[in-house]
Amino acid sequence: MSGFRGQLILVNNLAPIPGCKASSAPQPPQYRLAHRGADTTLDYHAPECFQRAWNVAPLNRFDQNNAIRRGDRMSYHFPDLSTPERSSGAAYELGRQFTVRSTNAACTADAACVWLGFDPAARRYYALPWLSADNGASD
Repeated sequence: MSGFRGQLILVNNLAPIPGCKASSAPQPPQYRLAHRGADTTLDYHAPECFQRAWNVAPLNRFDQNNAIRRGDRMSYHFPDLSTPERSSGAAYELGRQFTVRSTNAACTADAACVWLGFDPAARRYYALPWLSADNGASD
């Protein structure tokens, strides 16, 4: 991050499960990043053989649509969140996918904001490519 100017925001953390072998079945793309004006959407599908995130909010902070706000510019939606009951102390599972929505006027200009992804095979971070209207972004 030498020379980086701007804000860093933690979206999620990835920790491999030692000794786990991923299946050979086709996996959905790990990241899909699209943006329109100041609005950015990241669709994330967790790779196999990685542990559940440790920095998740208590269940009572999620709304009835399994969404949670993070500050005034970001929200997360977990479509597969499951729990036996909706109480603050109940254990829950987030599932293997989520969507992050961010609204930041500073990201309106091209290349003003960079989102990083993690390549589990190479075990390194990289700049996520932006989807365009040509490759699947919706209007």
